[in-house]
Amino acid sequence: MSPETQTPSLIFKSFRGKEIEPFLDELAKARIKQFRYYPYLYQGNMEFEKTYLEPYVANEDGLMIAAFDGENMIGFVTGIPLMSSSEIIQDAENQFAKVGYDARKLYYLGEVIIAPQYRSFGVGHKFIKPVESKILELGYHGACGLIVDRPEDHPLRPKGFPSLELYAQSLGYKSIGITSQLEWPTIQADGTVVDEVNTLNYVVCMYKQTEADTTRETMWEDVKQRAEDVEKKYRK
Repeated sequence: MSPETQTPSLIFKSFRGKEIEPFLDELAKARIKQFRYYPYLYQGNMEFEKTYLEPYVANEDGLMIAAFDGENMIGFVTGIPLMSSSEIIQDAENQFAKVGYDARKLYYLGEVIIAPQYRSFGVGHKFIKPVESKILELGYHGACGLIVDRPEDHPLRPKGFPSLELYAQSLGYKSIGITSQLEWPTIQADGTVVDEVNTLNYVVCMYKQTEADTTRETMWEDVKQRAEDVEKKYRK
């Protein structure tokens, strides 16, 4: 059955720590392929990718939620506790405390990658419930992610490229005024590759504010609808 002609029936599976190790090559190749394009413009290589992904395996709270169509993994979300890696953000605890967040209770979502032929079915929003459920199960109160900051007039920005910030908002994630600077081999407008320091903005969603608060479970259907509406702009 072609995914282009009928909505696929997907199965979501979660993997923690060492359970992720058999997928490392697949994850690395997917990251290199996905992040080469705007807005990340990342010229990756397998050696660096394997080093980058090692903490997900080494940390018992490292997480991968994968979507399968039959035997084929067609998308995945990865994550790790925010405070477990100094490479994610420098001085995380103090930075987040300044804007009212406890970094120790936040989980960092590293990648959300979906095979292009499946994006027309809003697969992205289908990750919401399994990802949030697992993060809450691990004992964290919310999650954060990074969105690379590129100017509107960037020469490599495709015409009509959708707003990643808007998509994050549709999932309940908001910008909190914290940035991180990360260096990677960055593709330039003339096709050359330069080691460049890139600025990324943090977005955060709290699933649970305190132990007494309810979780986002009652909001999932509303979040799903908002995400579906925004995802229409991604469809080709």
